[in-house]
Amino acid sequence: RDPLWSRGLGDVYKRQENTPVMIDCCPLIGVLSLNAIFACDCIIVPVSADHLSAKGAMQIEKTLRALEPVLKRRVNRRYLLTRFDGRRGMAWEVLKVLEEKFGADVCRTRIAENVSLAESPAHNKTIFEHAPNSRGAQDYETLLDELLADGFIPVSYTHLRAHETRED
Repeated sequence: RDPLWSRGLGDVYKRQENTPVMIDCCPLIGVLSLNAIFACDCIIVPVSADHLSAKGAMQIEKTLRALEPVLKRRVNRRYLLTRFDGRRGMAWEVLKVLEEKFGADVCRTRIAENVSLAESPAHNKTIFEHAPNSRGAQDYETLLDELLADGFIPVSYTHLRAHETRED
């Protein structure tokens, strides 16, 4: 959508047509995040299961709504609850707040608090390389299935699985 991003990502698109490109941004609405929003078709907003993160998600929602007239479209989005521990009451409170604010845009899949998820970046590996049988890997596989089933990720991407990484 954005010419600069398209030019920068052009080689990726040429090599593998119909392959989604994920741009991971920090949780700060800055130049990189805004450019990614202009370039994207959809957004996944991870929200840690605490109140401060929920407030941050509300700020992101405000920003996305403010950008709609400029973008001339609504960016499709999902809010993903992460670091979820069902034994903590606060996790359930945050889930309730997200569901009240964002309704169907909240993913049904919740990513549980998981040691393997915390360890994998230290080993410079994805969760699927580091601990493919862990709860974290299972949660992300379930998320992919949900996003495909809901049409959030177009069906043309079903040849991809979360554990298939592409090195460029």
